[in-house]
Parts: sequence; structure tokens; C-alpha cells
Amino acid sequence: MVRPEGWVSKSPGEALLFLNRVSPGYFATMRTPLLLGRDFGDGDGMKARKAIIVNESAARQFFGAANPIGKTIGMDKDEYQIIGVVKDTKYNRINENGRNIGYLAAGQDAEAPPQLRFTLRADVPVETLIPAARAAIGEVNRGISLEFHNLETQVSESLLQPRAVALLSAVFGLLALLLAMVGLYGITSYTVTRRKGEVAIRMALGAPRDAVVWLMLRDVAVLLAVGVAMGLAASLAAGRLVTSLLFGVRPRDPAQLLGAAAILAVATAVAAYVPARRAARLDPMAALREE
Repeated sequence: MVRPEGWVSKSPGEALLFLNRVSPGYFATMRTPLLLGRDFGDGDGMKARKAIIVNESAARQFFGAANPIGKTIGMDKDEYQIIGVVKDTKYNRINENGRNIGYLAAGQDAEAPPQLRFTLRADVPVETLIPAARAAIGEVNRGISLEFHNLETQVSESLLQPRAVALLSAVFGLLALLLAMVGLYGITSYTVTRRKGEVAIRMALGAPRDAVVWLMLRDVAVLLAVGVAMGLAASLAAGRLVTSLLFGVRPRDPAQLLGAAAILAVATAVAAYVPARRAARLDPMAALREE
């Protein structure tokens, strides 16, 4: 819980601020743009006034359109003065919504944490950077235990669960589409068999094969139109429920919805055309004799 200057929270959840302790140069290393104010410097030590840098979401929520530089945020018994505003970044997951984040100066931490994380950026390959980093830290203390993690690998690992969910969803979606095609093929085949006499009479009277094919597909087209309309309506209504599961895709993206409708239309056409084409190849006289 934080106490921003001049701001009164309407609920406890609004007064949350996720914190990180960083050293000077962190934002430049992470390529996080500084929007207002300044970065931490060597002067932000134990004897200096406690400083904090907030992201733009926190600045917007706590201070609106006003300039937050110089204002204070209370935490526990301390007051921190805002010296800068940086662009929003992710805190835990790459697909999370924006959070209010505050950055404290590492030089103002009275107790050193048992674990420290160093962020290194270099133009050389990672395999070359690791031995140099080990040697530099070893000169300070050879007993320090080190672990190295590549940022790309961390991002990839953080997406394992969403990717697994997406893969399973795709598999089940394809299975559902296949079952729908099989069912539609069966229904169309049954319709062709039931209307064999009607088709034979039409063809005996001179109906072209294309007209017979369309006769069989017309009812399927009506079912497709009704299904697509109901599916689009359900997708638009349920879009908010799946927002947290999406990354890089809007739940009501017209391109995605039209693409899904097109795939369904193609699958329907393939499943229904085969029995409809078979109906157009009937021998009228043989079919009438069977009737």
C-alpha cells in the first residue's frame, strides 16, 4: 500500500505499487525510455533524500495529467520523492496487463539482499560475455555463486504455458472442425439419397449438373450462414473472457474473425461438395428404376 501525495484511493487495490531496486544505468541497459525527470545517479546514496522513479501507468493513476516530478509517495514510514517517469514495461509475464511499477535506488538500500541480479548488455555473443563476467566478479569475491540466464531464453520460457494452451486449443479446434466436416458430409449424403428420385426427375427434364449441385448445396449454405452469424455473435460476446489468454491478438480483431469464418466456409464447402457432386452424376433412368 502506498500513499501518493494528494491522492486518495477508493479501494485498497488501487494503492498497489510493484517495486524494483535498480542502479544507475539500468534503464539505458534495458532500453526503457525515460519520459520525464532524471535517472538515478551516484548522488542517490544513503545520505540523500529517498528517491523513486515510477512508470507512466502509476504517474497517470496517482497524479493524472499533472507533472509528478517532485511529488512524494509514502511507503511504510518513509517518503520517497519522484525524480523520473519511465515508459511502461512488463513486470512478471509478457502477456500481462499494465501494472503500476516503482523503481527504488539500489544505493539507498540499507540492507544488502542475499541475492543480486545484474543485467548485462553487449554486442558480443553470450558465450564470450559469460567468462569475462565471471572473471570480473571473481576479482571481488571468488566465493560468489553465479547463474547466467539469457533474456531471450527467459522470455521463451515464460511463454511455454501460453504456447501449450494455444497448441492444445488448435488441436481441439482442428478436431472439432474435422468432426463437423464428417457430420456435414453424412447429412449431405443422406439428403442426396433421400432426394434421389427428385434429382433424377430434374435431370430427366433437362436440369444441368451445376443446377443439381447447387440444389444440394443451397441448404448447406443456409446452415453455414446461420452458424457463422451465431459464431461471430458468440465470439464478440465472449471476447472479454479470453483477453488474459491472448498475446498480440485482440479478442475482437476483424481479421481474425473473418479468417475463422473463411476457414469454416471452406471446410463446409469441401464436406458438402463431394456428395452434391455425386448427386449430379446420377443416371436419371437408373435412379428412377430404383425408385
